Amino acid sequence: MNRSKSRKSSEDRKRMIMILLMLMIVLTPDGKIFAHRMVIEELEAGLVKVGYDDGRFSRRTEIVVYDEKGTELQRGMIDASGQFYFSPEQAALIVADDGIGHRAEMALGAEVLEEKPRGLTVSLVFIAFLTLSGIFQYRVSSRQKKGEERRGEL
Repeated sequence: MNRSKSRKSSEDRKRMIMILLMLMIVLTPDGKIFAHRMVIEELEAGLVKVGYDDGRFSRRTEIVVYDEKGTELQRGMIDASGQFYFSPEQAALIVADDGIGHRAEMALGAEVLEEKPRGLTVSLVFIAFLTLSGIFQYRVSSRQKKGEERRGEL
């Protein structure tokens, strides 16, 4: 009897902690996410600016310009202001790679789509993870209870 009370209070504590964690995640204001992505911005025909979404850029970024068939037309590094000049006549695709894992591609003439806010996406994934872990914990504890009840009957 005493044992079942301590297990029940332990389960209640776990549920309370999980609920508090979910509330903390949902109610935390969407601040700056420390991960950053590489962005290519076309300033004018034949000129792009390459950098991270926080405004900085890497001097080691290499740009490759391709035509519609995928043939490499031009290759080079960005300048001191993060810009790259290229011949726009046949250019169809620009690929930027900083050599440390960030890569961006931009199809010239294609419509740019807005991205979903990263903070919202990260929060939703984390909430889904917590929900699944809560369901799993509930299933495990209910199986343990059934096992204890069966042992008690014997």
